[in-house]
Amino acid sequence: MIANQVYDWKTLTSAQFEYDNRLPVVIDDTAEREWVANGVEQLLMGADVERGVTYERFAVAVDDFAMEQLGDTGVSPSVLGRLILLARRKATADAASAAGEALNCADPDEAIRQIAVALLEPFAKAGAVAVAEDAL
Repeated sequence: MIANQVYDWKTLTSAQFEYDNRLPVVIDDTAEREWVANGVEQLLMGADVERGVTYERFAVAVDDFAMEQLGDTGVSPSVLGRLILLARRKATADAASAAGEALNCADPDEAIRQIAVALLEPFAKAGAVAVAEDAL
């Protein structure tokens, strides 16, 4: 019985030593950029990003951006109404055009991507670490 206890103690001590001296997972900028890029794609597809941003939060940020743009000159006062009506009629091409007009920028798709990037970047390091740890 004592021999088993000694063996268990040695095993425990060895395991504890290994755990205590384990180096943290090293994450480089590439892993963080990849995590952000994958997260952007998830948000654009309507999914939440685990350990990051919910689709709802992303939608609110896009809404905030659009509402700021709607006050600018050059945006039709009917664009939001047209967007809703076109979406209800399932006129996707026209709705996409109205959405682009509402965002009032040179590249609406890039603007939406940049909103997603801005939301995800604060979580990039933790997200990349979690992905690396899950891979172990």
